[in-house]
Amino acid sequence: MLPDPEAAAILQVLEDAEIERTARALRERYVISEPSPGWGGDQPG
Repeated sequence: MLPDPEAAAILQVLEDAEIERTARALRERYVISEPSPGWGGDQPG
């Protein structure tokens, strides 16, 4: 049974937000552990 369109849309938004949050956390972790100049994105500090 498929969820109704509204529930599906909400789940999609939550999934996108989770992916974005995870990607940001991974990017920050890599930037902190391996700072490479000119790698793009914001550099902390």
